[in-house]
Amino acid sequence: MQGTTKRDEMFALIEEWKNSGKTQKQFSREQGIKYSKFLYWKKKYQKSTSGWNNGFLPLEVVTSGENDHTIDKTNQPRVEVEFSSGITFRIY
Repeated sequence: MQGTTKRDEMFALIEEWKNSGKTQKQFSREQGIKYSKFLYWKKKYQKSTSGWNNGFLPLEVVTSGENDHTIDKTNQPRVEVEFSSGITFRIY
């Protein structure tokens, strides 16, 4: 395949596997690819298509609607992050 990279080739194979209905081991064996290599490229493929690159998530900043001079700075957090696990992280 001229003009394509190894990444492009392997990603195309991952997409082909997804549509094949075959197990990962069966597909990699039929393609002549080591199973461990297939898993390596599958993980890279998943990371590239997940939208969550580098482990960072988007951060939404919202204002409280109050002016700084009306906030009781000893009792109100300046930053609050709520995680999907239910944990809340507050900076005062």
